[in-house]
Amino acid sequence: MPSWFEIQWPATGGPLGRLALGSVLSGSYALESNANGMRLAHLALSFGAGESSADRRDQIFNVGGSVGRLDLAGWLNLNLGDKNAKPLSEYLRSAKLDVAELDYLGLAFRDVALNLTVAEGGLRIAVSGPNVAGTIALPSSRDSSEPWNLRGRGRRRSYARRSGPCR
Repeated sequence: MPSWFEIQWPATGGPLGRLALGSVLSGSYALESNANGMRLAHLALSFGAGESSADRRDQIFNVGGSVGRLDLAGWLNLNLGDKNAKPLSEYLRSAKLDVAELDYLGLAFRDVALNLTVAEGGLRIAVSGPNVAGTIALPSSRDSSEPWNLRGRGRRRSYARRSGPCR
């Protein structure tokens, strides 16, 4: 799979770069200097033929595009960072992915669109497709006693929070 990575050091500002992993992933990034050294100022990643919302400057990390298969439980672990880490909402506020096959809670959903919204209270994922429509709301704290709420087509289900990753 042809892949490449480039970096530029402009006369002013921090380093800028672009990358690609075949047709699977492409992206761009910007670094900036501060009192502690270099830090990531902006990262945009696009999966497949789709695009990220790379022009959004209200979040550091932009993600979008289309993927063939997604294990949603694995991605939801992003919300469960180390208790001393900055919350995900510091980096990401929203993302959109088109997914050919979404695996979640042992079920497979085909041809769905995911719209992720990150807030200090947790994650909200709007799911839409020919066989599924609804939202998944997850509290942000790993230690939260709040359940995960699933709403779809007029039904609401709550699932007790598990301490480990979903399998």
